[in-house]
Amino acid sequence: MSAARRSLWNQLRLLKGVRFCRAHPVGAHTAEFACPEARLAVEIDDGQSSLFDFDVHRSADLQAAGWTLLRLPQQQVVQNPDAVHGLIAQALGTALKAAS
Repeated sequence: MSAARRSLWNQLRLLKGVRFCRAHPVGAHTAEFACPEARLAVEIDDGQSSLFDFDVHRSADLQAAGWTLLRLPQQQVVQNPDAVHGLIAQALGTALKAAS
């Protein structure tokens, strides 16, 4: 696991009242990090433009399966963990409301 992914995983594990898991299957795909209760998938975008078409289809498939996808830029995860934490908390709140 890269440093950015380790950092994100540590942040996700510290969130109270929810459980995230790694490599969670969602349909034909595997979400990097997922909160099944909220149907929220969190992934790191490492900026490889060659994967753009794959990411678009993957995002559409996850959303069609009723999941919310939060894609975070790798640089932001490393350089601004407080902002990332806020984004995750906001997405989690929205996803939990939608899932209930």
